[in-house]
Amino acid sequence: GETLWDGLPLGLFLGGAPTNVAIHLSELNVRTSIAARVGDDALGKEAIRRLDNRGVHTSLMQRSAFVYRESKEAGSTGLVVAEIDKGTRDASYVFDTPSAWDYLEFNPELEKAAEGAKAVVVGTIASRLGSEYGATTADAVQKVCRAAGQGTAGVVLDVNLRPPWYTPHAVLNFAECIANHSNFAMLKLNDDELPLLESWCGLSSSPQSADSTNDYDMAMQIGERAALLGKTIGAKRVCVTRGSKGAVLYSSSSVTPSNKDQIATNPGFVSSTHNAGGTTDTVGA
Repeated sequence: GETLWDGLPLGLFLGGAPTNVAIHLSELNVRTSIAARVGDDALGKEAIRRLDNRGVHTSLMQRSAFVYRESKEAGSTGLVVAEIDKGTRDASYVFDTPSAWDYLEFNPELEKAAEGAKAVVVGTIASRLGSEYGATTADAVQKVCRAAGQGTAGVVLDVNLRPPWYTPHAVLNFAECIANHSNFAMLKLNDDELPLLESWCGLSSSPQSADSTNDYDMAMQIGERAALLGKTIGAKRVCVTRGSKGAVLYSSSSVTPSNKDQIATNPGFVSSTHNAGGTTDTVGA
């Protein structure tokens, strides 16, 4: 997926959803590797140095020389300027395009790693360019998902809808690839993305009453919607993050001890992190 730098008001932070998940899992003493492409530049070298220091294996990382694609600089390490809303703490993003992470190549080492992994985490943002500017990451990630299906890995799809870098077709194409060729272990998205995916799948959303004061009931409604989306899209679990209100997890009967569908809720925790853009990736981990 993507390894890049988030430019926040407080400085530069290493980011990218799969990268964040790998770091969080490493902190939980889970052996993790990250497959992405960075530039052969100072930011790329610093990204790999920090990943190594956080215990994330970087043998699958790829490096790009300084190149141009269709008159666009494409070899430099990715940089995203993120602006954080002081009230909601939500982030908006401006991507440097194209960047090195748009050019991940599927190779024998990556194929072998996917086949032998216990879990593979990919994000929809990897599809942002398709094949535009000669980008290869979207194709590489789909091949990784197919390779994971040759082994026992569960594949997690992290939905990241960053305007204008997504189309319904590209997002659903990723999901269909995983459902048809892999073990679709979990779909992760936020409560703003949920109604979008519902509409793309031909499902009707159930808007919650603005005057509802029972957050548990609201969370359970989201869980029921997540269950229907999971069954429609082929995911065994669906995790919906809710910002400061925590998260909801739907688990299908195929993965629960009781052999029954389950919905779990968590009200969330107070966090002092300055990198709000990567907060939900702790939930993914």
